[in-house]
Amino acid sequence: MHVMERILLYAVALIVALRLLMPAGGETAGSEIDRPPPNAGATALMQAAGEDVETVQEPRRSLTLVDSSGKSRILLSVADDGTPSIMLRSASGKVAMRLAVEADETAVVELGEGVSRTSLRQHSDGQASLEMRGPAGIVNVGIDESGETSLNLSRSKNRLHARLALTDQEEAQLHLGPEGAGSGVTVGWTPSGDAYISVLQADGKTGPVVQSFKDGLAQVAINSGDGDAGPSMLMTPDGVSIMSVRLPNGQPGASLLASKDGHSVVAVASPDGRKRAEMRAFATDEPTIRIIDPDAPMDGEGDRPDANEPRKPGPRVDLLPPGKTHHVGTGAAPTAIPNP
Repeated sequence: MHVMERILLYAVALIVALRLLMPAGGETAGSEIDRPPPNAGATALMQAAGEDVETVQEPRRSLTLVDSSGKSRILLSVADDGTPSIMLRSASGKVAMRLAVEADETAVVELGEGVSRTSLRQHSDGQASLEMRGPAGIVNVGIDESGETSLNLSRSKNRLHARLALTDQEEAQLHLGPEGAGSGVTVGWTPSGDAYISVLQADGKTGPVVQSFKDGLAQVAINSGDGDAGPSMLMTPDGVSIMSVRLPNGQPGASLLASKDGHSVVAVASPDGRKRAEMRAFATDEPTIRIIDPDAPMDGEGDRPDANEPRKPGPRVDLLPPGKTHHVGTGAAPTAIPNP
């Protein structure tokens, strides 16, 4: 290579190196921007001389604005995955505000840092949340992907929790109780006009439930921890009161009915759910006791299933007037006289 050609080659390499080392146009005092690394000029010279060099990519590009004392106050950056963010710091160096777009396209605005901070998040699928944190508790307002809206209040001490929600089924709920536990009190209102109050113990099963239905029916029930139905009380729209203790299969075991016109009925069922005994007291008739054959069909014909001969239902027994008894055999206990 001629001497003149070598001089021109080195001159071009020197110009490229100087251009890379010069500040970018538009930089103002009090700012720091990304510049080429310190060995950029040497790398350019090595490349001009035809030598192979290993390039190293920076993880992100950023712009930092500092105050008159040299402290970083604003940081604009783009991470290596392409997500941008802007961070503003206070004079003490703490993060005062951060704006970012995360990899899943969630827009984030955060105020403060550490224990006391507020964050607003908007997800690409429609979810949104506003959360305010402090040393004593947390307030969270959110909308999930199904459209359910909720307001949550939590205390850091004792983990107390209150939640007000409008579900995706348009049911309004208010829940009070320990955070993350199955126990607590829940008040609800359904779109059909039904309302309920549920009180649950720590097992999440035991407790009373009060329900009021749109048609006027009201119910109070107590659930047991093993899943069996407990006692319940009903009030029908026409004024009939019913109290019932249920069997493990959910059927009434013993029931008491009283109407507003003075009629009362007490019924007892066998373990298989069949009615065995019944006592009635009507306003216009004398009280009666009825013993029911468990093998009698529901139509009252009296045929025992799988029996060769028909069998009549048990006798209907009328109570004797007060002070009168009927003895069956010597030493027998007083009993009622069968109705012929």
